[in-house]
Amino acid sequence: MSVQEYLDKYMLSRRIEDAVNAAVRAKTPDPVLFISNHMRKAIPSVITKIKARQILDSRGIPTVEVDLYTNKGMFRASAPSGDGTGMYCSFPFMSAVITERYGASGCNVGEVGGLTPNILSVREGLDLVKEAISRTGFNDRIKIAIDVAATEFCIGTKYDLEFKSPSRSGQNFKSGEDMIQMYKELCSDYPIVLIEDPFDKEDWEHNKVFCALGLCQVLGDDLLNSNLKRIEKAIQESACNSLILKINQIGTVTEAIEVVKLAKDAHWGVVASHRWGETEDSFIADLAVGLGASQIKAGAPCRGERLAKYNQLLRIEEELGDQAIYAGEDWRPSS
Repeated sequence: MSVQEYLDKYMLSRRIEDAVNAAVRAKTPDPVLFISNHMRKAIPSVITKIKARQILDSRGIPTVEVDLYTNKGMFRASAPSGDGTGMYCSFPFMSAVITERYGASGCNVGEVGGLTPNILSVREGLDLVKEAISRTGFNDRIKIAIDVAATEFCIGTKYDLEFKSPSRSGQNFKSGEDMIQMYKELCSDYPIVLIEDPFDKEDWEHNKVFCALGLCQVLGDDLLNSNLKRIEKAIQESACNSLILKINQIGTVTEAIEVVKLAKDAHWGVVASHRWGETEDSFIADLAVGLGASQIKAGAPCRGERLAKYNQLLRIEEELGDQAIYAGEDWRPSS
């Protein structure tokens, strides 16, 4: 190979000229170092590895994400999924069921990523979810969790089940005992595996009685408020059997680790949770896996701030390989 052929093959004349011109424009005090760095950056990237994985797009539909490894670093990109929907995705079925019954406005998304149809009763909402599950064909694999947030509609010692109705009659108040009976019936009629805050945060007695029935996982949020003293009281009184972990409520990662250890020592489950006004930060996915939380609560698989958490879990699962374990029904640490 002649000198000219060598220069032409690697475009050296052009690259050296570009580097010199760039150094002159920059008026750098060390032109040799500048030219050296400029030439190094001009080296063509060499692809060393490509990894592809399935993630979820903004509608909760499977799409592809690719990690491209080169001699200059790792780069990541994902592709839109297009206008198709997966036949086994429950969220599109949920949207379809709601649209059929309530129109397109029923699929508006609330502040925590949930759909907001104008339902009038608890059973009406659960029937929607049950039908969506049925359409996926995975009745034995998809279960229901309910965030009752009973503190929001507790008035004195009664619970107003019409508190959101504009035409409330004032006749649908239930006692703690009535609520327990209602939960029994719901757990019998629907595949409910978790109920969050079934009673007011100060209704320790009914929380305790309901938890003792062992009908489902009983998750404390308002009841515990990530407060160490309230958690210790709930453990002592067996008022619930799971802790919801909200990192910004607790304050620091160190305190979160201590609270999770306390919960696990009590044979409780742990649910890592998002908050209202979420961002696309996916840290709670890493936190959930790192602390061995049995579940994560991050909203419906729609909108970027929700999907960021689920997509990070998919990446973590890929990284862990055979070491990745899905808790499923084993949400409580073994005693």
